[in-house]
Amino acid sequence: MTSRALLLFSSARGQTRRVCRVLAAPHAALDLIELTPEPPRYSGGHDVVIFASPTYGQGELHHVWTTHLPQLIQSFGAAPPTQGGLLVLGDRRYHGHTFAGAVNAFHRHLRGTPLAPLLGRICVVDPRENPAWQQHASAWLDVILQEGSGGPYDDADHHH
Repeated sequence: MTSRALLLFSSARGQTRRVCRVLAAPHAALDLIELTPEPPRYSGGHDVVIFASPTYGQGELHHVWTTHLPQLIQSFGAAPPTQGGLLVLGDRRYHGHTFAGAVNAFHRHLRGTPLAPLLGRICVVDPRENPAWQQHASAWLDVILQEGSGGPYDDADHHH
């Protein structure tokens, strides 16, 4: 991987943090930044950007995303990434009807912005229910990082 990559995430209860750390571990050039209530300090210069979020509440984004997404869109607008995607964690056990609601929430916020291309590469996983989540999400991430191409990838297609 020759480009600089960023995995920007929020975590409600630690599951998304754990998933992002596991996925980022083998990629030395992947910067990992967790959104917090404090304004994010994005320095720019990333060719690849991946946003990761749990599906929160009734199918929404975690509150730090809704708080900081307008600023992030503006920050990335000057030099949008050439590649990227969305990693969304769902929970079929407790949120079956809103399993991947964060995808729709990101769509509402990102469509029509310089970050809209992230909507074309989506990976949805349920780590609690699918023991192969890491293999599937890693393959999706590798495609984005190494080849710069990828299609929508939905863990639900591979849930056993």
